[in-house]
Amino acid sequence: MKRYPASFRPEIIETKTALEVSRVLLSSPRGMNLLRLQNLLYFAQGYHLALHNRPLFSDPIEARDFGVLVQSVLQSYIKYGRDPLPRTAKKDVPALSKEERAILNAVVQIAHEADPHVMQRLICSQKPWIEARKKVKRWPLSLVWKDVPEISHDLLIEEFTKRNKKEGLPLP
Repeated sequence: MKRYPASFRPEIIETKTALEVSRVLLSSPRGMNLLRLQNLLYFAQGYHLALHNRPLFSDPIEARDFGVLVQSVLQSYIKYGRDPLPRTAKKDVPALSKEERAILNAVVQIAHEADPHVMQRLICSQKPWIEARKKVKRWPLSLVWKDVPEISHDLLIEEFTKRNKKEGLPLP
């Protein structure tokens, strides 16, 4: 399966970073902690790939022992631990396309009601995470940062195309 259509021209589309997407998610009036943010990034990337056949953000998503993690986001927000993360001021929210904003709004709307630990278990039961974790040579936990496998875009496209057909993402 191709990762991008033949007509895709990456020089035309500016891919965001996960931190930029995080700032948009954190501008939501609904508060969230780091675990929920990491989960939302996974779902947003998956739906964006499935619907537009290109990534929403450029950073890799790592398949950790107990869920997913975007390293740059962790490094920026780890100081908050399990506490709520600060909301992004309106002036600091990066510009998004109408399609990008619609996906993020839909993901926040759906996922905000779910417990982040339930979301984490759902992620760990999906093929993208399972397949990535098969690459791990078990040493008690993946504590060595460089040995953590990344979630495949191809598997995210497959998983979220299937999810979208089954459940549908409530887009305006």
